[in-house]
This record gives sequence, structure tokens and C-alpha cells, in this order.
Amino acid sequence: MTADSNPGPGSTDDEVQRIRDAFREDFLQSREAAELLTEADETVRLLAEQAKRAGRSIDRSAEWNRLVTDALTRDREVGGDVSSQIDAAAARTQTGVQVASKTLEESLVAARGALSAEFPGAQLRVDSKTDAWGAWLVITWTDGPTVARVKETADRFKGVKETPDGPARWAFYGISPFRRLSPGARAWAEKQWNSAGVTRNPSDPETVVGVPEGAETMIVAGLEVPAVGGAAMERYVNELLALISF
Repeated sequence: MTADSNPGPGSTDDEVQRIRDAFREDFLQSREAAELLTEADETVRLLAEQAKRAGRSIDRSAEWNRLVTDALTRDREVGGDVSSQIDAAAARTQTGVQVASKTLEESLVAARGALSAEFPGAQLRVDSKTDAWGAWLVITWTDGPTVARVKETADRFKGVKETPDGPARWAFYGISPFRRLSPGARAWAEKQWNSAGVTRNPSDPETVVGVPEGAETMIVAGLEVPAVGGAAMERYVNELLALISF
């Protein structure tokens, strides 16, 4: 669609409707719409989780409609339902960047390829699962790269992202990375804490001694690691290993 497709004074009702529908379709395929709808989905999910923890429930559909309407009418004195607001936004977005929608299979293949290329030595299991909200990219592995590094790569396949071929709407709604830590990795990490002066408490082996009073961080294995006072040794081990790739 281009701006010169606006209906003129002599347009018939059918022609006006055809152009209006084309505007609407352009908007729904645009980056603006894709990002808006992705943001609304995520916000409603978080609101529903908060309500559930508080022992309440929300009307997800009504909340989604409210969020989308608020976004589309922000700074504009207009009213109406979501459908009419999308129509109005479409008229304002007469041309737009098209967003290529990727299937679940395309998204999974692309994610597997990117993760394999980024972490060639790691044995990452990359799958998908689907819940009421959509598809999740699920990644599990032992030791290897940190969760932060894997998630940074995997996030490229969540929602709408730029690609060399232009913006794409990937099939994944969320990323679920889970890193297992081997006994060998845990033993190595505890040894590093021991070298820094933090050891298990002889009277209570689950807790530790040797953390300087008031310290928020400590240098362990050459890294600045949170010093979580009063926690079990396992917590200290996890804090260090979260920063280490094997």
C-alpha cells in the first residue's frame, strides 16, 4: 500500500471498504503491530500470574483488549473497540515494514542452527513445548556455556526480531533454558571458594564460614561473585558457576 491509495471523493462504498481492508492488512503485517501484540501478550501473561499468586483471576481477553486499545489510542482522543482502533492505526500506517512470519518448524531449525554454531562443543538439547499462551523454546544441557550466554543467542528467536532479510516474527513466545551442573563442576567451584577462604561450617556443613562481614561480593577464581551471607555452600557454588563456562 502507498499513500496515494487513499479513497477520493468519487470512490464507491465498495472501493472505500477495499482500501480500508488493505490498510488494515498492511498494519497487521507491520513491525508496529507485531511488537504491540507481542507486548500485550507478555503483559497479560504476567498479570495473570500475579493474580493467580494472589488467589485471584482476571479476564485475560478483556485485559488484552484494554492493553491493545490503550496502546493504539495513546495520545489520541479517539474511542471504540480494538477492531476499530486497529482500523484507525492502519489508516495512520499506510505503508509499513513487512514482518515475515516463521512457522514453528522454521523457528526451531533456525534456533538449533544458531545455538550449534555459537556453542559447537556443547551438547545442547533444543526442543519446543506449547502451552495455552504459545510455543516455548526449551534448551537443556550439562555444564558448558552459562545460562546467560545461551539465552542471549536464543532470544533472537523470540517474538519479532531483525534478521539479515528484514524483521521476522518467530514462533516462540518465550525461552526456557535449563543448565545442569555435574558433580565435577560443583566440586571445582567449592574448591575455588575454599581457596578464597570460604569453607563449610564444621558444626553445620550446609552453611559456610569465612565470608568477610558486610561483604557483598568476593573475588573467586578471578571473578567478582556475590557473597550471599548466611546461605548454604550450594548457593555459593551456584553463584560462581553461573559466571563460568566449561
